[in-house]
Amino acid sequence: MPEHVYDKGYKRILSKKQYFAHFMRKYIKVNWVNNIKAEDLTLVNAAFVDEQFRETEADLIYRAKSGDQEVVFYILLELQSKCDHTMPYRLLVYMTELTKRLFADTPKKERKRKDFRLPAVVPVVLYNGKQPWTASRTFRDYIHNPERFGENTIDFQYLLLDLMQQDDDYILNSNNALDDIFLMEKGLNDSDFLSSIRKVTQRAPQHTHEDILEIWDWLMDILSTKATNRQVLEEAKEALMEGDVTAMTTNVEKIFDRKYQAGWKSGAYTREIEIAKKMIDMGCFSRTQIQEATGLTAKELDGLLGAEN
Repeated sequence: MPEHVYDKGYKRILSKKQYFAHFMRKYIKVNWVNNIKAEDLTLVNAAFVDEQFRETEADLIYRAKSGDQEVVFYILLELQSKCDHTMPYRLLVYMTELTKRLFADTPKKERKRKDFRLPAVVPVVLYNGKQPWTASRTFRDYIHNPERFGENTIDFQYLLLDLMQQDDDYILNSNNALDDIFLMEKGLNDSDFLSSIRKVTQRAPQHTHEDILEIWDWLMDILSTKATNRQVLEEAKEALMEGDVTAMTTNVEKIFDRKYQAGWKSGAYTREIEIAKKMIDMGCFSRTQIQEATGLTAKELDGLLGAEN
């Protein structure tokens, strides 16, 4: 699977206030976020990610009230396999651009007042790579010999969720679509996707209808890149909606087993190959008909046709 084919799913779900509030309260472990509620949040339509990083990350910006103060969250979705040690610098650039925007958007008369204060800009990084995050967490640690200059240099510490380091039991101790998506994300990286699917499907009857649709939308970002048979996708969706663990895992297995056959081969792929060979030998079926009947990809069918010649 191409890396980060599903990254748009994170931006989609975290763009909904109730899921972002859940993300902050549960996974970002600082006391002052516990008071933030969905109704206190406003999503800001702006992006500051450099073009060179556009393929591997996305960002979100929320304004919120924390007590009697305003805070602006800058959330960077670091959806790549390796830790980026330039993160403190990159965040500094993004935060500076955001602060410039906040300043410029404030009426000139107001920002010249003695008591004017900019809202706090708090950087948050969501990282889903396999290896633990080891980059410097503070900007101070990114400076050469910072102790020499004491408090006279720029400094901040970003909040981090290193998803792969989260315990499965902790992820599942609440019943929210975002929890289930995080669990499936971990399964993808651990080649244990079917086990995650089973757990998520078992939880489906306790989810709201909106939660289930969010889970399915995220799954579609993954499954639609592998499935050539739309009927299998429809059956998988119906099984998830009904909480049918057996039907859901069976359909996902059909879609994925060519990718993960070393870990959980079902035997379905072997049958599909045999059916395709018979259809080729009969000589009366088109490529489209063979693909629709077997679910093979164009590349896999090309391989079979080449072997026949």
